Amino acid sequence: MPKCEKFVKLYEACAERIKGDETGEAHCTGQYFDMYKCVDECAKDEVMRRTA
Repeated sequence: MPKCEKFVKLYEACAERIKGDETGEAHCTGQYFDMYKCVDECAKDEVMRRTA
C-alpha cells in the first residue's frame, strides 16, 4: 500500500539493522505495529464493504 510505504521502509530498515543480533535484545516491535496499524487503517473500508 503506497500510503504505508514509509512505515514499511522503517520496518525493513530496522529488520536489516538487527539482522546480526544474537543477544535477542534488539527488536522491531514498534515499527511492526506502526506498519500494521497503517495497513489496517487503509484496508478497513474495503474489508467492511466486502463483508457487509
